[in-house]
Amino acid sequence: ELNYPTANFVIYSYLPRRLNLKRAAAMLPVSKRSRESSPSLAVVPDYGWSDEFRRIEGIKSRLTRLRSREHEVREAEESLQNERFRLQNDISAAERELSDAMNAPVGSGQDPTEWLPDEVMIAILLMVPYPMLWHGRLALVCHRWRNLVSSRPLQSRKRRGRWAAYAKGWITPRKLGGNGNEVAVRALAVAPDGTMYSGSGDGLIRAWSGSDGALLRTLHGHTAEIRALEVGPNGTVYSGSHDRAVRVWSATGMSVRVLLGHTKKVMSIALGRNAKIYSGSDDGTIRVWSTINGAHLQTLEGHASAVRALAIGADGTVYSAATDATIRVWSPENGEHLAIFEGHWVVALACGPDGRVYSGSVDHAIRVWSGKPGHALQSLKGHDNDVVALACSSDGTLYSGAWDNTLRVWFPQDIAGGSVPNLRMDNVRIAALTCGPDGNVYTASLNGVIHMW
Repeated sequence: ELNYPTANFVIYSYLPRRLNLKRAAAMLPVSKRSRESSPSLAVVPDYGWSDEFRRIEGIKSRLTRLRSREHEVREAEESLQNERFRLQNDISAAERELSDAMNAPVGSGQDPTEWLPDEVMIAILLMVPYPMLWHGRLALVCHRWRNLVSSRPLQSRKRRGRWAAYAKGWITPRKLGGNGNEVAVRALAVAPDGTMYSGSGDGLIRAWSGSDGALLRTLHGHTAEIRALEVGPNGTVYSGSHDRAVRVWSATGMSVRVLLGHTKKVMSIALGRNAKIYSGSDDGTIRVWSTINGAHLQTLEGHASAVRALAIGADGTVYSAATDATIRVWSPENGEHLAIFEGHWVVALACGPDGRVYSGSVDHAIRVWSGKPGHALQSLKGHDNDVVALACSSDGTLYSGAWDNTLRVWFPQDIAGGSVPNLRMDNVRIAALTCGPDGNVYTASLNGVIHMW
C-alpha cells in the first residue's frame, strides 16, 4: 500500500496465472503518476475489492473443510455397514446353532424322563415358574415331554397362572359385544366349532365368532326375552324364552321347529342323553322333548314353584332346581323321581365330571353335593351377593358369577381352600356364564356386554 498526497493506492499482485499482469493493469483506471513511476505494476485506488477477495477466500476454505468432513463421514458409514454385515452373519450363525441344538436328539441316558417316574417328573415340573410352562418349549423336546406337559396337574398349573394373570390385571378379557347401554344378556352357549350364541332381552339370538369376536348372524323368531340356550353336538341350537316357546335352530341359523306346551315362561334348558332335550318353566314342570322330531315325550312334575335351573350329570342324571328351595333328581331313562336335595334357594346349577353337583343360591353361597345320595359335602363362600351363574369345565374347574360384580374360579384340588383371587368387573353384574370346548370362558352381564376369558 502506497501513500500518495491525493489518495491511497493498493498494488494488486494476486491475479489468475493465465491473466497477463500488464494487460490487466491497462484495463484498470490508473493515475498518470503511478503509470510513469511503476509501469510494470497495476496501482489502482482501493474501491473495496480487497474485502470481496477475502470473502471469496473464506468461502473456498469452508468448502474445502466441508468436503473433507464429507469424506470422513463416508468412511465412517462404510465402516458401520461392514460392522452391520458382520453382526448379521453372527446372528444367523447363532440362530442356526440354536436350531441345531434344539433339534438334536437327546443322548441315551441323558433324558431324565427315561429313568425317572412320571410322578417325580411332574413334581419337578410343578416347581418350574409359570411363564416357562406357559410360553416355554418343553413340549417340543419329544413326545415324552409333550405327554408330561399335557398331564392334568401341569395343565391345571397353567390354568391357575392364566386366571391369576387376569386377577392381577396382566391380561384382560376380550370384549365380544355390547357397549354397556344395551339390553341384558341372560343366556350363553358355545357350539363345538367355537361359535358362541347369546340370548338377550330383545328376543334376539346372536352368533359370535370364537376366534375374533365378530358378529356372524342374528336369529329372529322369539317375541320375548331369551332365558336359556343349548347347542347340540351337530351345532343345532335350542332356545327358551319368556314367550313360553322352545325353538330349534339349525347350525346356519334357520328356524327348524317350535316346541309348545309350557303355560308360563321357559327359564331353563338342558340337553340330555338318548336324543332328549329338557325344558324348565315357571309353571313348575319339566318337559321332555325329542331332539329328532320335536315330539313331546314326557312331563316331569314335582316342584311346587318355578323351575329356574337344569343340569345333566356325567352319567346322564337330570337335576332340576326351583324356587321352592329344592333340587330334584330324575332318571334319564324313564323320568322317575330319584332324590331331593334341600337347603337353600337355588338359581344356578352345574355338574362336574366327577359326579358332583354345584348349586348357586341367593344366600351368596355355592353348595357341593355328592350326587344321588343328596348329601351336601361343603359350602363354598366368597361371593357377596346372589350367585346366579355356574359353569363347570371338562377338567372339573368350577366358574361362578354373581351380582357382586365378580367372577370366581374354583379348581378341583383347591375347592376346600377357596377360589383364586376374584376377578372384579366394575359396575357389571354377571347374568350368564358358560365354558367353551377350547377352554375359553364366556360371561354376559346385565348391561349387554359379553367377555371372553
